Amino acid sequence: MEQLFGGSDEFVKQLDSLFIVASDIQGEMVDITGLIGQYAHGNEPSHHMAYLYNYVGQPWKTQELTRRILKELYHPTPEGISGNEDCGQMSAWYILSSLGIYEVCPGSNQFVLTTPLFEKININLANGKTLLIKAINPKDNIYIDKVVLNGKEINNNYITYNQIMEGGELSFSLSPSPNTNRGTQVDALPYSLTIGQKASIPYNHGDLNLFMGETSVELGSATAGAVIYYTLDGSTPDTTSSLYQAPFSIQGSHLIQAIAFKKGYQPSRIFSIQASKANMVKGETNPKTENGTNFKYYEGNFSSVSQIEKSNVKASGIIAEPTIKGAKQTDHFGFVFSGYIFIPQDGVYEFMTKSDDGSVLYINNTKVVDNDGSHAAITATGRIALKKGFHPYKLMYFEDYEGEELSWAWKRVIDKQYAPIPKENLFVR
Repeated sequence: MEQLFGGSDEFVKQLDSLFIVASDIQGEMVDITGLIGQYAHGNEPSHHMAYLYNYVGQPWKTQELTRRILKELYHPTPEGISGNEDCGQMSAWYILSSLGIYEVCPGSNQFVLTTPLFEKININLANGKTLLIKAINPKDNIYIDKVVLNGKEINNNYITYNQIMEGGELSFSLSPSPNTNRGTQVDALPYSLTIGQKASIPYNHGDLNLFMGETSVELGSATAGAVIYYTLDGSTPDTTSSLYQAPFSIQGSHLIQAIAFKKGYQPSRIFSIQASKANMVKGETNPKTENGTNFKYYEGNFSSVSQIEKSNVKASGIIAEPTIKGAKQTDHFGFVFSGYIFIPQDGVYEFMTKSDDGSVLYINNTKVVDNDGSHAAITATGRIALKKGFHPYKLMYFEDYEGEELSWAWKRVIDKQYAPIPKENLFVR
């Protein structure tokens, strides 16, 4: 991840920004709580982020942030945690961080260090031994100055599971100001799968999906000074391939692959992207004249849209446009809407669904938007090139639990904003 950002300095810059940028959250997402910048402590998959500074040689920032989270986002009240207590993880984070040890990656066998919250902690280990964790005046001193395990100083930003299970005494010498020397060396960092310097994988600046006429290909790498080689025929690029020197144009569909090299670095992984020229799908002339949408209503415990039509239809008919307001229960139901959608002019169209839970949109039997799965109200988009005319569509939706929502919209790719699909453009089959 560090290399994908272009090196340690850029990675730290972006990690810093996570905790200070404005929190602009659109829609209702119940897990996006406990915000510090755009870090959401109420969402458990975020819980490792404050500890990542230990991996880039700035452990004092981990110490600052974990103490801030412990103080600001936990309280001894009925609403004393910042998110849902899924499987006990909100409490587990508090307990481990209070001990001064946290398993960012359990499979590595390492517990990453931070400042303990208490002066004295006894841990009765499963093997019958005891580990005493001591910290001098942690209330006023949030920074680690020195760590000693059973009389031996530890300069790493972690302690291993085996060391913990040996028991004894883990002592933290603390300070009111950060020690910017301790834990900064490469051998002090927790385990990483990637060893040594590696060039960042190339990327493409522009949009190569369903272009009209010709389009420009602009490649880059986050690694400063990296040299990029590429191919257009799907073959594996190497130093004998075309050297990327400036943006170039293509007039047809190509599988573009690229690799980055830099002296003293390992080569990057291979970047691959399909550049697709728009192939307009012809519509039907005027198959129906009646406005509306066909619908079928189902009930059941669904986790994907593919399961909906395997159950029995509870109701069906014609309505003006897709809506889930006709559901007969608040959870565990599904809808399948179908008909023709009138495309007013030739072009590449981008469709969007926003759903809680899953939704999938097919046009001309092509999956255009895949917003499947059990999730909160989120949006997904997809594109298709369509000629003017009537095109068959199928919009599938299921509601699992906790909130229900479905809406759809469209725009031409050249337009800036989405607009609701007018019901006047919908026709029954």
